[in-house]
Amino acid sequence: APVPAPVPAPVEDLPPPPPRPAKTGITGNKIALAQSINFVSNKAVLVRDSFAILDEVAHILETHPHIEHVLIEGHCSDAGDTPEIEAFEMKLSQERADSVMEYLVEKGIDPGRLKAIGYGDKRPVATNATYEGRALNRRVEFTIMEDA
Repeated sequence: APVPAPVPAPVEDLPPPPPRPAKTGITGNKIALAQSINFVSNKAVLVRDSFAILDEVAHILETHPHIEHVLIEGHCSDAGDTPEIEAFEMKLSQERADSVMEYLVEKGIDPGRLKAIGYGDKRPVATNATYEGRALNRRVEFTIMEDA
């Protein structure tokens, strides 16, 4: 008897992420970015066009000293489920969050106010089944923490 074709996995049913603000600023417990922070492919090296947006984040932190703790979250898209790929995604997302933190510290932000964590592909905001969804999942987020 013929073997039935495998049923494809269901596409993640996630609500669309909120639209980017026109200007980088504080929205709720987030520093919402007007554009994404970009890196060299598969590396934690910031792309030059990300410097201006990170300078805006540094300015927000400089002018809002009451924001005592910010979590810098690194996220990746899902490139596969092998242990090696999962480990690479976790490492890359951590290194990217660390790179962003290092940039902000170089701009004069107290490192005691910042914490960098890489989440790999564990917190998607869109489906990984499309190029556009994967692009949305590759991101850095800034969460304002109430306490350390």
